[in-house]
Amino acid sequence: MRSQRFPIMLQATRFLFKWLGLILPGLVAYLAYRIWFKTPRYSESIRERKWREHAKHDVKVIDGRSISVLRWGACTPGYVLLLHGWSGRGSQLGGFVNPVNSKGLGVISFDAPGHGRSDGKSTNIYQIARVIHELVGQYGVPRAIIAHSFGGMAAALAIRKYQIPLAKLITISCPKDPYYLIAGFRHYLNLNDKVMKLFNQKLYKNFSETIYNDISAELNLQQSSVEVLIVHDKKDKIVSWKQSEKLHAAVPGSSVLYTTGLGHSRILRDKSVIEHIINFI
Repeated sequence: MRSQRFPIMLQATRFLFKWLGLILPGLVAYLAYRIWFKTPRYSESIRERKWREHAKHDVKVIDGRSISVLRWGACTPGYVLLLHGWSGRGSQLGGFVNPVNSKGLGVISFDAPGHGRSDGKSTNIYQIARVIHELVGQYGVPRAIIAHSFGGMAAALAIRKYQIPLAKLITISCPKDPYYLIAGFRHYLNLNDKVMKLFNQKLYKNFSETIYNDISAELNLQQSSVEVLIVHDKKDKIVSWKQSEKLHAAVPGSSVLYTTGLGHSRILRDKSVIEHIINFI
């Protein structure tokens, strides 16, 4: 990817990080580490706002943070849990609500820590998995989880780490493992080898030296009996559909649905995709 394709401010940041990384790699690694966990919020669309307005709202305090929870329909055990991706909101998957409700199933979604209307300005996959675990403990085990993008990795971690007896998982535009994400992040900020070595040292110290394997959707789903449907668009410019191709090959018994022209987000609102997922559930 050529630098001129980036917005002007990002080009300046990449130039600064490139040269500063040569003389002060520790500082750049520190800054990159902070950016990695930061969760920028984006404006909620009118469509999403309407979906949110039709929901019942709960606020759950989990690990000291207020988490915004949305419920549609009778949310008894056997509901469908919706998980958004990084810098997203629970309302982004609102297109699934009416179709799922029409089948007599409730729907629950939430804004992850540092996202939407939940507390915080940063988070990590372990915190999101913890929220999933806590909500399952309060509302019961869902019939299925529909997870978009990074939410798929968080769902896979929660299922394995907390041994959630989930029957079905649907991943949409999900990265196979964090190596893909970290490679993109490195390119995005133009980070050199020394900076990445220091970045990883800090990551290993604060979490685990095995963190990349621990949070891999591929490895976590291989350790689970959950039935998986993998959905991805071949024109996705955020997460390559090749990630889902590799995930499908790695997870025994998984099924796959590829689309063309829906991208990373519009796929969440496509009627044929939603119908396929409902039938799978």
